[in-house]
Amino acid sequence: MAYPEAKDVEIPEEIIEKWQKIVDIMAEVIDVPAGLIMRVKPPYIEVFRANKSEENPYEVGEKEELAGLYCEKVIKSKDKLLVPHAQKDERWKNNPDVELGMVSYLGFPLEWPDEDVFGTICVLDSEENRYGEKYEDLMKEFRELVESHLKLIYQRKELERHIQEREEAEKREDFLHSLLRHDVRNKLQITQGYLDLSKSHNLPRKVENYFSQAEEATKKSVEIIEKVRTLRKLSEEEEKNEIKLCQLLQNVIDNHKKVLEENKIELNCQKKEIKALGGPLLEELFSNLLENAVKHADCEKIKISVKEGETLNTITVEDNGKGIPDEIKPKIFKRGFKDKETGGTGLGLYLAKEITENYGGKIEVRDSELGGARFDVTLKKP
Repeated sequence: MAYPEAKDVEIPEEIIEKWQKIVDIMAEVIDVPAGLIMRVKPPYIEVFRANKSEENPYEVGEKEELAGLYCEKVIKSKDKLLVPHAQKDERWKNNPDVELGMVSYLGFPLEWPDEDVFGTICVLDSEENRYGEKYEDLMKEFRELVESHLKLIYQRKELERHIQEREEAEKREDFLHSLLRHDVRNKLQITQGYLDLSKSHNLPRKVENYFSQAEEATKKSVEIIEKVRTLRKLSEEEEKNEIKLCQLLQNVIDNHKKVLEENKIELNCQKKEIKALGGPLLEELFSNLLENAVKHADCEKIKISVKEGETLNTITVEDNGKGIPDEIKPKIFKRGFKDKETGGTGLGLYLAKEITENYGGKIEVRDSELGGARFDVTLKKP
């Protein structure tokens, strides 16, 4: 059987001190010369802790090759080993520990949480000893205590590993975001410039159609970059402030006049001073809902209403377009979901949901009395 691979994990000093107390107490209570915690590092096994006694022939730091030792059997079997008297047992009479006068042994395996073997906890005696159930139970308790320490060490290392991986991922994300925001966006803007120049020339209709498709693809790419920028902002801590909802919604409408020029839009507020907890990304949220209505709903009318409640305020954006089928409603807020007919980036409504939840709110979709889709955004009051 192959030996388990040793984990190269440093044991903290405060744990080492606890283990020293364990082996000292264990040897004293059981009344034996040697109480040990052994650590396996194939092809060697090391005395990691040893009780402080003149009768103990083992010293901390000593290493032995795994060649017929009591502890070797425990490590391989992952089970208890009791040897009352090695010189009376054909299997153990030539065991290297006998040369040190240690003819009796009781040991248990020590395991990491993932069941890899750390080593053993054991006692050795210079005379025949069967130890008995009482001392076996005591050693099991000590073993559980040591393994609880191993679990803490393991969890700490796992946490450190996850933190390191997170930091490395964030560095990669920073680089990619910088590349996307600057290099790629700049090149798309240059492309858009050339496409705009092409409009000043009389081109064959077929070629003009190709340029129109290229322009649409360029605009969509820039749109994706902007949505990625918004997603990145969501991952940053942002302080929530009091936002005047009607004023914010009017700003969104004003900023989309060009897009909304063919649509009749109606804004109804119960009171002009209705407020909610939020931040700058709320504009992005309602911009996405407006753009969704214009681009995908094929509507002529958009109605926005603000209703004040006791603890929550509800903003409703609805249209008289073609609506959203019931079977699609549960999917539309998922990242990357695209309607086959209308296409899109698959990020707009996902962003709307993420922004809403980031501010402690909720967004729902249902059918509108106008005939199209209705989105209800619920936000907390200050």
